[in-house]
Amino acid sequence: MSRGRETCLLSLELGADAIVVETNYGGDMARQNVIQAWAELERQGQTKGMTMPRIVDVNAKKGKRLRAEPIAQLHETGQVHHCAEFQQLETQMVTWIPGMGSPDRMDAAVHALTELADPASARRRNRLLPGPTPRRPPLTDGRTGV
Repeated sequence: MSRGRETCLLSLELGADAIVVETNYGGDMARQNVIQAWAELERQGQTKGMTMPRIVDVNAKKGKRLRAEPIAQLHETGQVHHCAEFQQLETQMVTWIPGMGSPDRMDAAVHALTELADPASARRRNRLLPGPTPRRPPLTDGRTGV
């Protein structure tokens, strides 16, 4: 199974609103693979009417260590938790040192968490999410604040 297809199937399973693609070193091809895989899943009737998540392009300008430091801080302060067991990711996170090969799982986690932690990105996500418009709480005399 292709990575593009795996990515799309996982995004369907999770109800993802975005897929983050690193544009360095063949990122255009990765983006195209995701688009083609989604189109194939649509043809096969597997998308259940869900629209394709937006693709967020990231360009890794800084070194891995510099990109990972803010995310490591989120972990250390308890703002990020792993809800399931990710043994291979956790191994990469605790054993990688600068100069080693590219830690694929750690890179993906850093890009995803950077996107999720970015306030501007959160505003974009909230504008795209369906659901009721937030309302003010009732006033103390029972009227609704408008």
